Amino acid sequence: MKVVFPFHTDIKKLEFGNAPIEEFIEGGIHEDKLDDKRIFYVVQPNCLKETGYRNQFKIGMSNSPKMRLTDYYNHYGKHNSNNKCSGVKVKLILSTNKDDDKDADLTTPNYSVSKVEKKLKDYFKETGKVDRGTEWLLLGADTLRNNIQKALKGSMTDTITHSSHATRSRMSLRPK
Repeated sequence: MKVVFPFHTDIKKLEFGNAPIEEFIEGGIHEDKLDDKRIFYVVQPNCLKETGYRNQFKIGMSNSPKMRLTDYYNHYGKHNSNNKCSGVKVKLILSTNKDDDKDADLTTPNYSVSKVEKKLKDYFKETGKVDRGTEWLLLGADTLRNNIQKALKGSMTDTITHSSHATRSRMSLRPK
């Protein structure tokens, strides 16, 4: 796995960037960086920052990164200096080459971008940091970045990341 954005960042010491999403979609100056990639991303819609949700981020993964980022662009619009609420900022993109694992099923946790996303979603669900669904997070940028770093290093334990599944299993074994 490698860092696609911010460009100067080493995977061992992650930083967040602040690029308009239109730089990564069709016709954008960095669209070629997403060719033949699977990505894990962190984005932040400007409308949330400007309306008091400064610490709300969306995490996710995609097998079709340009299409997924275009969805955000279509929903939140293009950056506009006359309207601070329009647009989306890309904070982080991590990627793997699709060709590195042609037989990997994106829905299984065997693929590295999938593992990172699953670990984070499970952890933040357990700690109550999710806002809507499991991919919208309410927490500071440093906390999110540090937990992404932990997920990449594999230092989030299985008891944390899989505890909700373990609880369901135990509950189903109880006598009625």
